[in-house]
Amino acid sequence: MISKKITIAATCMKVEYDKSRNLNKHIQFIEEAAEENAKLLVFPECSLQGYTWAWDAEKCCYLDDEDQQRYFQEASEPIPGPPTKIIAQQAASHDMLIQIGMAEKVEKSGENILDLSHN
Repeated sequence: MISKKITIAATCMKVEYDKSRNLNKHIQFIEEAAEENAKLLVFPECSLQGYTWAWDAEKCCYLDDEDQQRYFQEASEPIPGPPTKIIAQQAASHDMLIQIGMAEKVEKSGENILDLSHN
């Protein structure tokens, strides 16, 4: 049996509520992982837009927070979309698989249906 070793990398990053800044951090981490010859790089959940903030830990559900709903409605991205195309280009140029976490914009009958209530 032939075994082949590969390098796997994971990031622990401070995520902001700023997609552009977070995307730039993604690219920096990708470059760093490429220097270490990583073939798989994993980013945290919601690492593109930032984490949700209206969570009720006791009830294990999201609170009805209009500011959070509005932020994620505006900040969510389609797949494919500009950020995923940039990440895909980086992955191809470094021969690397890259997993990112993000809020996806889904259109249904012309309406954005991002729902964070999960009640």
